Amino acid sequence: MERAVRTHANGAEWVPAALLGLLALALVNAPASAIHVFGAALTLARLAHAYGLSTSDAATPGRFIGSLGTLLVYLLMRH
Repeated sequence: MERAVRTHANGAEWVPAALLGLLALALVNAPASAIHVFGAALTLARLAHAYGLSTSDAATPGRFIGSLGTLLVYLLMRH
């Protein structure tokens, strides 16, 4: 149960700011395809991270891929 709470809390920490980034892109009339790509990439990254975090407390490939993917989405949305 503790791991499930941790997994949920991690998503609650990272996803809202990314969603605000997607909203900002929409408000500045970014191409819809870019917004969809960033949204899909964020979704896949967070699913990978959640899976990795829910299966083990140790470092896992899912956690690594999910963390890296989330950070890349954050960085690329800025440009």
